[in-house]
Amino acid sequence: NLVMYGAPQNLVAIAGNQEVTLSWNANTESDLAKYNVYYTTDTTAAYTLLASVNAPDTSYTHTGLTNGVTYYY
Repeated sequence: NLVMYGAPQNLVAIAGNQEVTLSWNANTESDLAKYNVYYTTDTTAAYTLLASVNAPDTSYTHTGLTNGVTYYY
């Protein structure tokens, strides 16, 4: 069975040189296994699955980006 959890809160994105580090508050569900991170560069397009981050980790660094391009997570 698929269980839906609430989105993590307080997402912070810190831009670097060709990378963005994302961090968020941990969800409180005790059986949460992972966080799926999605992104797009076009808000009218579908988001693409970027990574699955195993709980209890609460950060991910998206590398290989193009400086000056806006990324949405």
